[in-house]
Amino acid sequence: MKVVLKYISSIAVILSIISCESTTEPIKIAEKKPFMSLSVGDIRQYLNETEGFYMQIVVLDTTKRIDGKTVFALEESIIFPDAIFKATNYYFINSEYFIQTELDTVRTSAINYENPFYEKRLAKIYPNEGDYFLMMIGDVDSAKVFFSVNIIDSLETPAKTFKNVAEYKKNDSDTTRNLRIFYTQVFGHIGLLFGNQNGFAKVYATYLKVGTNELGVYIPFNYPNNQIRIKKHSIIRSLFLSNPKLELNY
Repeated sequence: MKVVLKYISSIAVILSIISCESTTEPIKIAEKKPFMSLSVGDIRQYLNETEGFYMQIVVLDTTKRIDGKTVFALEESIIFPDAIFKATNYYFINSEYFIQTELDTVRTSAINYENPFYEKRLAKIYPNEGDYFLMMIGDVDSAKVFFSVNIIDSLETPAKTFKNVAEYKKNDSDTTRNLRIFYTQVFGHIGLLFGNQNGFAKVYATYLKVGTNELGVYIPFNYPNNQIRIKKHSIIRSLFLSNPKLELNY
């Protein structure tokens, strides 16, 4: 009996110690940080060193779609030494995706009834290795674009060498054009790589201001006498991807 009581007493002491340790030092669970976010005032600047042009994306404000949904207005620019090409597009984030949208339903002879605002899923907020998804629901089979996700260890950019990077690879019927887009936690989109059999162009982050986080050196691009404001389906898309249906897709 004494042996049994001594054994039970020992267990009680051990449990007491464990209890004290668990209450004084609770287990910390790592916060899951998103790979894309949108806040008014965010600025992302990128450089293509080969061609010598910059790309800038600024979150200008929020606005409403005609169905009342709040979306963000982003001004997207390509900056050359003597001119700036600009366009404004609209985006939002849900629990799973970073999405581009139209403000009104698209009224054409081939309206997409499954997806009347032509929403395009550009990236996952919490991507995993091997993820594979359709960019635009309701697209005709010949135009469907899919993205596959590969988690890479690092990506070197002028702003910083980023760790734990989600690489998105475009998959569609056009095998002559390649597109890879890169996102990381906190800062979101940090670059893209596109091209064909003749070579690739790299557009990587030089400055990022996302919420209260900031990296790199901001460049003020002010060429007021040379600004050329252009409509959608324009040089901005063809210049970056040579594929208008993908638009900027950053």
